[in-house]
Amino acid sequence: MLCCAAFACLFVLVPMAVVGIGCGDGGGERQFDLILSTTTVSDRAISLSWSGNLLGEETFEVYKDESAYITTPNNTTTVSGLSPETRYCFRVLRVDAAGGVTGETNRSCSTTFAEEDGAGRAVSARSVSLSPGTVSDGLSRSAKSYVPDEWTIRAVDSVGRGGAWTAIALDSVDRVHILYNEHSGDGSRLQLAIHLGGAWSRQVIDGGTEANSGMAMSIDDGGDLHIVYSDAASSQLMYAGRDSATWTKETVGDLVGASPSVKADWAGNVHISCLDPLKGALMYATNGGGDWRVHPVDRTGMSGDGADTSIALDSQSRVHIAYYDCTLETFPQETGVLKYATNTRGAWETMVVERSPAIGGFPSIASDSTGDVHIAFFDRAGLAVKYATNSLGMWVVRVIERTSNEIRSTSIAVDLADRVHIAYIDGSQHALKYATNASGEWEISTVDTEAHALGRDSVAVDSRGKAHISYAGAAGLKYATNR
Repeated sequence: MLCCAAFACLFVLVPMAVVGIGCGDGGGERQFDLILSTTTVSDRAISLSWSGNLLGEETFEVYKDESAYITTPNNTTTVSGLSPETRYCFRVLRVDAAGGVTGETNRSCSTTFAEEDGAGRAVSARSVSLSPGTVSDGLSRSAKSYVPDEWTIRAVDSVGRGGAWTAIALDSVDRVHILYNEHSGDGSRLQLAIHLGGAWSRQVIDGGTEANSGMAMSIDDGGDLHIVYSDAASSQLMYAGRDSATWTKETVGDLVGASPSVKADWAGNVHISCLDPLKGALMYATNGGGDWRVHPVDRTGMSGDGADTSIALDSQSRVHIAYYDCTLETFPQETGVLKYATNTRGAWETMVVERSPAIGGFPSIASDSTGDVHIAFFDRAGLAVKYATNSLGMWVVRVIERTSNEIRSTSIAVDLADRVHIAYIDGSQHALKYATNASGEWEISTVDTEAHALGRDSVAVDSRGKAHISYAGAAGLKYATNR
């Protein structure tokens, strides 16, 4: 223990934070070579930052209330999934490869805020207008339609058919980046739009291609951008990376890939999932060793409409992939199952999440602070948007909303407090919809009734738990936020 009840604890003031200093058994002030500060982020999350550098194979071990929480090479982390109005205390050890302690921080404590709803307000102040109907999720709970905070909708690019495919990502200061196809009379191009205050800055990533088989984007902790897309002319899987100023473009080995997804880890290493139609396989690629290394994950053979992949990384940079395997019957567009692959135990493991026919189209996956997995997908047989999680140690699937027509896209994100946010386009209503369990129960809102029925959407959540969605509108690329 760093601070015992039998001794008084001293507090010292450091810039922007009051840091609690533990007391030695001799009763005098204890000296620490690393300084830890904590800041309450929300009703369920506390942010930590500390001083100190790592040498050789050293790493930092974070302790929450004297229990090991996470090992990280970084000097910051956010602890999520906490209880409202509860005091938590933390300390950090610097350890070498043999487990020896080479540095130690003070003990610092913070109290989470009062419980909030999805808009960041105290629950007692929450006002929700319910519609007459509810949709059962199959678990004796319901998804309620409600009137949320006002959504702000902006046109990002109205030239040609912008945004049929789109991907959104936020950097460390919540700056919005949107990747999309822009079609006009002089051809197609892959473009990036960045929201700078009140205006959008646009730049061409690839001026001679159309990413008609998918695109994805990730921003690492250092602010570098990582983009993957399938080149329409060659079907080659392409990677474009940007550091502070320079773009580099290259093929991902010799991989022919469709429906790619990408995530960058804390070190800037890139992890990609995609479908290789030539090999009939789910593929995984990474440049973690310097050169691209490509591995087959599932050789069952995936193809057909809705056979997307989606990749997520947990806090230990272990890989989680959701994908739609639709080759179990003669007509792949009519059948299939939702599957999940992970390398959390070293070797790749695959499993079926739900075995009903025609389950799992257009999946999207996210991982929370504890490493649990959350998947949004479309049930083509039951015409329903569904959500699956393994947070209880087994797969639990529930209905978010039943629809009268096919959903062409789902997208999922998990915020710092481990609350889930799902966006999808209901083609029968030309409506962009948003579902969240931020209040403790699932709630659905209609964001825009002028979405492209065959377009894709992408959702990201900022540091305040607010949603940012890119999607195709009737006249081009659009962006919506409830911030």
